[in-house]
Amino acid sequence: MFSEKSENLLKNYGLQLMPTKIKPWGFTIGIHPNSIHKFINLFFPESMVNEDQVSPRFIIVNPKSRLSWQKHERRMELWKIVKGPVGVMLSQTDKEPKSPEIKNTNSIIKIGPQTRHRIVGLTEPAIVAEIWIHTNENNPSDANDITRLDDDYER
Repeated sequence: MFSEKSENLLKNYGLQLMPTKIKPWGFTIGIHPNSIHKFINLFFPESMVNEDQVSPRFIIVNPKSRLSWQKHERRMELWKIVKGPVGVMLSQTDKEPKSPEIKNTNSIIKIGPQTRHRIVGLTEPAIVAEIWIHTNENNPSDANDITRLDDDYER
């Protein structure tokens, strides 16, 4: 579903990318440690994050697909919409909003620990630059730090 135009867009940033991870809603592409500094400067230049405490990646969401309704204990997330629009759902409670807020290219979204969130694909593939900011340096966030409250794919 990922278009050649979108693929070329990512290549044009000159980042060293990790292998693609296929997901039921699209896929993710990690950023090689050698490119973390460049990734942050490109997408989050004003974030003032410690490069040793982040995990950067691209999230590519297929049209009419959505990530799980989820929260995290040990990380904050920063998203920048690289290619939009995309739907974003946020809540401080387990109750999911009835419809997503539409975010366009260059929008920045900050998600704190415990904030429930979901990305929703609309009519075209969307690209989101994401950094996890690990809030506990002695116990960094990982895939086990995802609490799924609702998931279309029953994970």
